[in-house]
Amino acid sequence: MPTDENRKKELFQEFLKNKKNLEIRNQLIELHYPIVHKLVNKFKHYPSLLQKQDLFQEGILGLIKALDNYQDEGYDFLAYAKPAIKFEIQELIRKSYSSSVPRTIHRKKNKPDDIDFEEWEEATQPKWDEILTPHQLWLKQAHHDIFVQILTKKFNGSTI
Repeated sequence: MPTDENRKKELFQEFLKNKKNLEIRNQLIELHYPIVHKLVNKFKHYPSLLQKQDLFQEGILGLIKALDNYQDEGYDFLAYAKPAIKFEIQELIRKSYSSSVPRTIHRKKNKPDDIDFEEWEEATQPKWDEILTPHQLWLKQAHHDIFVQILTKKFNGSTI
C-alpha cells in the first residue's frame, strides 16, 4: 500500500502543476474509486428511482469537480474532496425527490372516475350484522327508533 500512496502523491503533485493533463486526472480518479464507493455505501435511504450506480456516478462527478477546484493550501485533498463528493450525491437525491409532473396529468390521475353511490356506500358502511351480536343489533335499532321519535316531536312542535 505505501507504493500506492506514494504513487497518488506523485500523480497529485504532477496534476497540481498542470491541471489540464487529463491522463493524470483520470489516473487520480481511478485511484480514488474506493473512497467514492465507500461514501456511496453510506447512503442507505434514497428514492427508489435511483440505483447505487447513479449515486456512484454522481460521486465521481463530485470527485472531478474537487480535483479541478482544489488548491494546495496545506490541507489534505481528501479533506476537501469528501464533502464535495457527498454534496453532489445529496443534490442528486434531493432533486430526484421532487417530481415534476405536469398539472394536467396530475389532475387526470387524481380525478375520481364515475363512482356508483350504492357501491361506495356498501363498501364504506360497516356490516352491523357481522360486527354486532343479535342483542346489540336490537339495542341499536331501539335507540335509533327512540332518536327518530324525539326528532320528529321536536320538528313537528317547532315552526319553521
